Amino acid sequence: MQQPPLEWKLFLQLLQVSMGCREALECIPTNEQWMAIYHQAERQLLEGIVYTALERLPREQQPKGDFPIAWFVQTEQIRQANLELNHYVEKVMHELDTDGMPAVLLKGQGIAQCYPDPLLRHPGDIDLWVNRSMNEIVDYAHRKGVKVTEEGFIHLSYYYFEQVLVELHFTPSFVLTPWRNRYLRRYDAAQFPRQAAHRTTLPGTTTPVAVPTPDFNIVFLILHLQRHFFFDGVALKQFVDIYYLLRHTHFTAEERQHVLHQFSRLGMKRFARATMYVMHSIFGLEEEKLLLPPHKALGELLLTDIYYAGHFTANDLRRKRGETHWQRYWRMAARNIRMQPVETLVHPFYNLLSRPWTYLKLFMTDTVHATADEQRKC
Repeated sequence: MQQPPLEWKLFLQLLQVSMGCREALECIPTNEQWMAIYHQAERQLLEGIVYTALERLPREQQPKGDFPIAWFVQTEQIRQANLELNHYVEKVMHELDTDGMPAVLLKGQGIAQCYPDPLLRHPGDIDLWVNRSMNEIVDYAHRKGVKVTEEGFIHLSYYYFEQVLVELHFTPSFVLTPWRNRYLRRYDAAQFPRQAAHRTTLPGTTTPVAVPTPDFNIVFLILHLQRHFFFDGVALKQFVDIYYLLRHTHFTAEERQHVLHQFSRLGMKRFARATMYVMHSIFGLEEEKLLLPPHKALGELLLTDIYYAGHFTANDLRRKRGETHWQRYWRMAARNIRMQPVETLVHPFYNLLSRPWTYLKLFMTDTVHATADEQRKC
């Protein structure tokens, strides 16, 4: 497989400069290379984070002309979007609490509080975990009269004030293996009261909102990342979330043991070790902060996927024109079995048992037409 270009290497180095684990690039980028670096930052949803590296570079390596100004404007737009989204989070969670549906804020604006500047993280939608059944969540949405856009496997999506997408999760995540998923459901249900009591105040707001505790959050984030790797592809933004959580947190021996126990029960150790490799080799996270010994081979597999797949596999640079669903399935299965062998073997049975007609119809078509969102629903 072709090696990533120099621009990708320079982009990673610039990200390292923004994190304080590198002082300069290995060479001075040309104007064309600067544009390629910026496009990689866009593709990985890291424009705001990487921008902070520009003023840290030696003067001779800093980009010239109007390019830094345009990037600055984009960064300020991200900052403003985050402030607006924080206000929406505050309103939505207050409304849910008033309606007797207390929620915990997942990912997004919550994990951003671990960043040096929370307002530079690329904003997304609002993911909320409410400890209710899916039927109760659907009934609530109908009573509120909101415009439901999707009823997914573990969440319901709707637009708040027709501007912000909200996802109400009845469980934070899932695994395909039935016995592990049963354990995960019980674990999440038992953890909800503790998570709902753990609160923080988002920038620009006044009302504290519930966010996961670090020991619960690290398990959830790596599990969520594993699911994206399995189905959609992963972006560096998701790894940066994990990096800042690990860097920001000092786990006690008891908390560390608790996290490792969940990794073991949920069959996540291989993926967690691959993630630790990325944390150490790319971001320079200290060994004492790593939760498990890094796995180099699996970590390199992750890094390859980050470059080629980006945030979703709909943009996978490895995808061939006219690739059928069967070809895509076997290509991804060959990759996934190295990282998650049990989940990969369970996957086809899970598909046939959970949504038989959907998948039979999908594989009867000739070529891949599904969008990234449609793939994620699967």
